[in-house]
Amino acid sequence: MNKIIVIIVAISMGISTLVRADEGMWIPLLINKNMAEIQKLGLKLSAEDIYSINHSSLKDAVIIFG
Repeated sequence: MNKIIVIIVAISMGISTLVRADEGMWIPLLINKNMAEIQKLGLKLSAEDIYSINHSSLKDAVIIFG
């Protein structure tokens, strides 16, 4: 049992070194400022698809669990 826990901890620590937080949450009104970097990282949505005040966008798809 202790071997399994040690293996799980070692794998978790190994995976955690690969994860990197860039900035955190971005303000929706300033999404255009970050679009070049976001698309460089692989996002295929436009800024209008992510956040639009007057039209349906990704912001309308957010739901609350619980």
